Amino acid sequence: MGLPLSALTNEQKNWYARYVVAAVLADKEISVSEVEYIHHIMNVVVDPTEKAYLVEAIRLKRVPELLPPKGIKQEILTAIFIELILIMISDFDFQVLERRFLEKVSGLFGFSKNLFNNLITWAEKGLQWKNSRQFLIGDSITDPNLKVPVEKFNYEQKYWYALVLIATIICDGVVDKGEIRFINRAVSLVNDTEDQAPLLGYVRNKFCPPVSPPPDIPYVILIFIFIDLVLIITADETITVKELSHLKHVSDICDLTFEQYSKLLEWCKQGIQWKKSKTKFLTKTTTVDIENSNENVTQRIQIKQDSPIIILKRKCFVCNSVSEVLIYKLRSTYNATDHNIFDIPIYRQQKNSDYINFNLYRIAICPSCFFASDNRMLFKKDSHHHRPEILENESLRNK
Repeated sequence: MGLPLSALTNEQKNWYARYVVAAVLADKEISVSEVEYIHHIMNVVVDPTEKAYLVEAIRLKRVPELLPPKGIKQEILTAIFIELILIMISDFDFQVLERRFLEKVSGLFGFSKNLFNNLITWAEKGLQWKNSRQFLIGDSITDPNLKVPVEKFNYEQKYWYALVLIATIICDGVVDKGEIRFINRAVSLVNDTEDQAPLLGYVRNKFCPPVSPPPDIPYVILIFIFIDLVLIITADETITVKELSHLKHVSDICDLTFEQYSKLLEWCKQGIQWKKSKTKFLTKTTTVDIENSNENVTQRIQIKQDSPIIILKRKCFVCNSVSEVLIYKLRSTYNATDHNIFDIPIYRQQKNSDYINFNLYRIAICPSCFFASDNRMLFKKDSHHHRPEILENESLRNK
C-alpha cells in the first residue's frame, strides 16, 4: 500500500509536504536519494506561498514548523509515517537525529509506544536488507551511497541505460503512477530530442523495446544497474512472471553469472517480503489457519479479515526448491456469478466482502523454476505427498 494522496485535501497535502521536507532535513544533510522525494513533494504542493516557504527551508536546511494532523485517519497517518521512514533510510543510513525526529512525529500523530517501537524495528530490518547489497557487489566497492555513475557514461552508455530502464518499467505492459518518476529519470539521460522520441514512444504504446548487450560497461557497474532494475520492479511490492523473464534476459545479455543472478533474485525476494510486512501496520488482520494435517503442523499467516482468499503454502515437485509456493484458494462463499463466451468465470462484488477477480490468482507459480499450474495437487503439500505421475518425466524437471 502506497500513500493515498488522493485521500488528502490540498491543505492536508501542504501539511504532509512539511513532514517530508522535515524528514529530509532531519540529519542536516540532503543526500542524492532524497532529492527525488523533494522534487515529487513540490509537485504535490499547490499553494505558491507554502511552496516558497518549503524552498526557503530547504535552502537554509532549516526544518519547517510541524503541526499535529487534523481530520486524517489513523491508517493514513501510519502510511505517512512509513513513507517518512523510507525517505530516511533511502541513503542507507539511519542516524540518531532521524530516530529522534520520528519519535517526535510519533507523538504528534498520537501513536502508542508499542506501535512506534514496532515501526522502528521494521525500519531497521529494511536498512539491514538495503545494506546487504554489499554482499552482491563484493569487496571491490565499499561506498554504501554509490549509485550508477551515469555522469561518467558516454552517450552510447547513457542511451543503453535509459533503454534498459524504459524496458524494465513497461515489461509487464503497465505503467503505474509511481513509475512516472523512473521514466522521467530515464528520458533525462538522453539529451538529443530525436533520441528521446522513440523512448517516449515505447512508453506511450506500452511496448517493451529490445535490449542489446551493454556497450563496454564494467561488470561491477552492471551489478549496480541490475540492483536499480530490481528496485524499480519491486517498487509495487510484487514481481510478475514477465518481470522475472525480463530480469533474466538482462542478466544474460550482461553476462552475469548464474550464481550472481541467483543472489540478486534472492535479495529481490527478501526486499519484497520486507516491504509487504508493513501491511500489518496498515490493515486490520486476523489469524487464519493453513491446513497441513498430515504433518500435524498448523502454519499461520496474516490476511485481511474480509478477504475471500485462503492462502495455502506448498513446495515445488519440479525443482525441489526450499522456496514456498503460495496457492490462492477461493472461499466457497465467493463464487463466480457468470461466464463469458470463452467460458472464463466472471466475478463480481459480493456483499460484506472485498472484490476479487480470482482469474488473476488462480495459477500458482514456483518462484525458483517458474513451474506454473492451476492444479494445487501438482505442488507438494507435505513429506507424505508423492510426486504426481504427470511430473515424473525427467526431461521436464531438467528444463
